[in-house]
Amino acid sequence: METEMQNVVDKRVLPFRDGLAAVHLRGSAGINARFYVEGSAARVKKPQIFLHEEPDPRSSRVSMLNLNEKAVLYPHRSSWVMVQCEHDSYVGFARTEDFNLSERPAPVLTHRVTALSALVYAGPSHTLPTFERLGLWTEVHVARLQNGFSEIPGVGWVKEDTLLPLHRGFFEEKELDYVGPATAAYKMLGVPYVWAARSTALGLDCSALVQLGFHALGRKVPRDADMQMSLGKEAEVPKPGELGSWTRDQLLFWEGHVAISLGRDYVVHASGNAGRVITERYENVVDERGLPIVARDVN
Repeated sequence: METEMQNVVDKRVLPFRDGLAAVHLRGSAGINARFYVEGSAARVKKPQIFLHEEPDPRSSRVSMLNLNEKAVLYPHRSSWVMVQCEHDSYVGFARTEDFNLSERPAPVLTHRVTALSALVYAGPSHTLPTFERLGLWTEVHVARLQNGFSEIPGVGWVKEDTLLPLHRGFFEEKELDYVGPATAAYKMLGVPYVWAARSTALGLDCSALVQLGFHALGRKVPRDADMQMSLGKEAEVPKPGELGSWTRDQLLFWEGHVAISLGRDYVVHASGNAGRVITERYENVVDERGLPIVARDVN
């Protein structure tokens, strides 16, 4: 997969907190930790977990990991670990119990969720209780099929028709004439806006919509909107009426916000004001926020 990450390292992607640092940071400029520790590879074992700013569930949420996503864990204190996500290097705190340590080979991932929200059942029947939900494009290991349901060990059962084998890719045949970030983001319309979340089963913030859209194209991009300003190449900031079809997939940035051009004077974005992922006339966004500070061509 192509990696498009920032060259400038900041605290959000640096495993250094509260006098504790990853051992590979020993001797690095600006790092003066009391303790240097080795990390352990792990995978998330719950449908979604939030990462927190501090090892305290009452502290601010900074990001989210989904089932089977990989991370490196650094022991902190009590039942908490410092976590660095593999896909974007983002750092936060979570509970140790939310992860499977990679002490033995993990089951091979076989399928990908194709529904915005796939219900997890207690067993292979829609009459049984539901526990949680899996978001779009979550990757899972299917152990067996029964009564139109797929068993995901350690999680539960989901409807078989909400999954596709990984080799089938992210999109249906009818969507493959042209697939870009805007196409991927459009599939997430209506998902609630939730700060720091990045699962269509629970919610997304604006930069998570962009990140998941690029993920569906096999491209790793940074987590936050200001980090995503490094993607692609700079373009002229369009005025209302200038967002033509040729601008489709452009990323448009405001202070603390990002949207994706659909062309024809529309954008798609996770809007805090609307409370969900929406399409909106570009001129309406400009009326609310002003002109973007940056536009980036990413194709």
